[in-house]
Amino acid sequence: KTPCDHGFIYCGDKYMEDHPCLESDKVCDGKIDCNTYNADESLCDQCPSYYCLNHGTCTVQTKMAPVCSCRNYEGERCEIKIHKGLSGGGIAGIVIGCLAFIVLVAVIAFYTTKKKMYPRGSISETSPKKDETDGEFHFVQPSTSHSGESYLLEDLDSQDYPHNKGKETEA
Repeated sequence: KTPCDHGFIYCGDKYMEDHPCLESDKVCDGKIDCNTYNADESLCDQCPSYYCLNHGTCTVQTKMAPVCSCRNYEGERCEIKIHKGLSGGGIAGIVIGCLAFIVLVAVIAFYTTKKKMYPRGSISETSPKKDETDGEFHFVQPSTSHSGESYLLEDLDSQDYPHNKGKETEA
């Protein structure tokens, strides 16, 4: 991998330590810019087998520098790997698949819990299950006694209710 950005070539010139990369349009322009190895003019009209990296295809036009074309790579010599992310459809597929899985797990959990609560044959179709209470509501009147006792509303007429003690009820 070269340290040069796209649109530049690595010159490798000891006189270019601060700027080792040369603009691609200066390659094969008839002027030597890379003094040490003549890298910018040495490959004009040539396409060496080693030039393109990562199975790139090398082509050359008259009096021009070699050009590489490649799949999944970019750069002057196919030296930079292209990292492709997931497409929108791929992401949507993953999200929909995950949601479907969550719904499936919830449905299975619901039916498993239901079967445990109501084993087969425990619910009779002819006699519905009755409530544990007698279906009546009971209201409690606060007691005036200091004993902390409370009484049902229907017991207000009872002789045991504190305000009726000692009184006789009319019949």
